[in-house]
Amino acid sequence: MYICLCYGVTEDEIRQCSAQGATVQDIQDTLKAGKCCGCCMDEVKSVHCHAQKTHCVSPLPQAA
Repeated sequence: MYICLCYGVTEDEIRQCSAQGATVQDIQDTLKAGKCCGCCMDEVKSVHCHAQKTHCVSPLPQAA
């Protein structure tokens, strides 16, 4: 699945970088994900977090 439409970065590419120890900044610098409009940064961070198997905080539900 594409995460960054501006640069055509996929979820698998982000996972691969994360598995090799990349930080979110490394992913931005290497793959350019989030470097254009920035709309994908929440998803980039989420994919990175889950790939690193770190404690991920889910967004709070919005009030109705």
